[in-house]
Amino acid sequence: MILLPIGQKIQENLNTYYLNIEKLIEHYQGELGTGSVYFQSVRAEGAIYFDKDEILNAILESKEEKIDGLNAVNHLIKLASEQNFAVKIYQLDPEHIYFWANLANAKDIYKGLSTEFTDLEGLIKKMSSENLTGYIDVLISKSNESGFVFFNSGQIIGGSYSWKKGELDDSATGWKKLVEKTKSSGGTFNVRSINIPNKIQKMEKVELKKAKPAAVTVAEPRPKTPEPNPAATVALSMQLEGLLDIFERTIKSNKKIKKDFDTVLKKKFLEKVEKYPFLDPFSGDFKYSNKKITFNAKIPEQSLSGAIYESIMELAKELEISDHFLSTIKPWSQKYSIELSNYA
Repeated sequence: MILLPIGQKIQENLNTYYLNIEKLIEHYQGELGTGSVYFQSVRAEGAIYFDKDEILNAILESKEEKIDGLNAVNHLIKLASEQNFAVKIYQLDPEHIYFWANLANAKDIYKGLSTEFTDLEGLIKKMSSENLTGYIDVLISKSNESGFVFFNSGQIIGGSYSWKKGELDDSATGWKKLVEKTKSSGGTFNVRSINIPNKIQKMEKVELKKAKPAAVTVAEPRPKTPEPNPAATVALSMQLEGLLDIFERTIKSNKKIKKDFDTVLKKKFLEKVEKYPFLDPFSGDFKYSNKKITFNAKIPEQSLSGAIYESIMELAKELEISDHFLSTIKPWSQKYSIELSNYA
C-alpha cells in the first residue's frame, strides 16, 4: 500500500483513459510547484512526485513487483496508456516534498518493538529528540487497527490511521488516540528512517514531451462582452442537462455498450478542447457532474450549446446508437427547436 501524502487534494476522480500523463504533470508543475500524482487500479497503484522543475521520484506497487525512480515513472506512463487508473492530484508543502518523495525508500532502524518493553508515547518523544526523519509503524494487538506517525527532522508532521481508512491527518488528535489504544490493548512498533541528503540527489531527469509554443498573433479589438443574463443561464443549463440526461440513459440502457458514460464523455470533451477551450477540465469554466451543469456565464451561449451537441452526436455515431438516440430525443428537439436551429 502506498501512503498518500498530507497535502491539499486538488483533483480527484480523473482517469488515465482520457489523460495525457506527461502533459498533466507539466500542467501541475506550473500550477502547483510541488505536488504528486496518485494512480490506483485494481492491479496496481503508484505515485509521481514533482517540483516546478522536474520529477523527484516515483513509486509503483503491484502484487508482482515494487519499483521506484525513473523505472517507475516509465512503467506508470506506459501502464496508464494500457489500462485504466483512477487519478488524484495533491499539492504538497515544499518543506516536506522530499520527505514524501523518498518515503518508499525508508529503512528499518528498530523492528519488532512491543508494549511489553516499550511505551509508544515514550518512543515518540525519543524519536523527536533524535530528530527522526521517517515514521513509526504501529499495529494494535487483538484487533485489525493500525497507524503510522510521520516525523520530519524530529517534528511530527501527521499520521495515517486505520479508523480513518488511511486518510492522512496532520492533527495531534490522531497519534494521541493511537497511544491510548496501545496502552489499553497493547501493540507492536517498527521505526523506519528516511535518508534525505542536504543536497537532494534528484533522479535522472525525465524528459516530458513539451508542447510547441503557439504562434503569437495580434487580435483585433473585441467588442465589450455583454453582462450575462441569470435567467438565460438557468434556461441554458436546463436545456443541456436534459440532453445529457437522455444521452446518459440511452447509453446505460444499451447492454452492448460496456464503456462508462462519464469516462467516454470526458474523453470526448478533451478531444474538443482545441476548438472549445472551456471544455478543458483544468480551466474550471465548465463541469458536468451528478446530472448538473455548472459553467462560466461569460461563455457564449451558442458556443456552449454547440460544443455539447457536437460532442454528443459524435459519441452517438461512434457508439453506433445515432438512430436510436435521435428517435429518443424527439420530444426534447421539439421543445428546443428554436435553440437547435442556431447550432444544429
